[in-house]
Amino acid sequence: MREMSVAEQRYLAVLAVIKDGETVKDVAARFGVRRQTVHEWLAKYEAGGLDGLGDRSHRPRSCPHQIPGEVEAAIARLRSSHPGWGPRRIVYELARAGVEPCPSESAVYRALVRLNLIDQLGHTSVPGVYAAGDPARFAELPMPIPSVLAAAAAGQTAGAAVVPDLAAPITS
Repeated sequence: MREMSVAEQRYLAVLAVIKDGETVKDVAARFGVRRQTVHEWLAKYEAGGLDGLGDRSHRPRSCPHQIPGEVEAAIARLRSSHPGWGPRRIVYELARAGVEPCPSESAVYRALVRLNLIDQLGHTSVPGVYAAGDPARFAELPMPIPSVLAAAAAGQTAGAAVVPDLAAPITS
């Protein structure tokens, strides 16, 4: 015997109440659910038939605070044409262009991360170009050795100022 789907099990419970005249309390006890759940199934069955008894997605239908697609496309275009611009400059340019609604800096940052145009540490995908907050821009912050060597090789003063002797070849 095959297993019944969730919708079929709910349908049997609904039929037990409607056709067989069982009480909601007895059907709920037999199916191991609350009485309110059986009442919900009855309402769903009346509203949508057998299809109404199936599981529905819990995903929200919309996200009212999400950036509109046109604005996100404008952010992507600005970032692609100017890889050194961070969220602050992109917001400035969007406001100057009259884009409505103009997103906040944090919203632009999240869009850049979502579009893989910047990682969560503020690094751009363009070598030698750093966004605001990138540790390689600040000589006083300790950095991992690969970042230091990459910065020194690219001629960045941050890497060279932290450890100038690590960029030199090792001689024995």
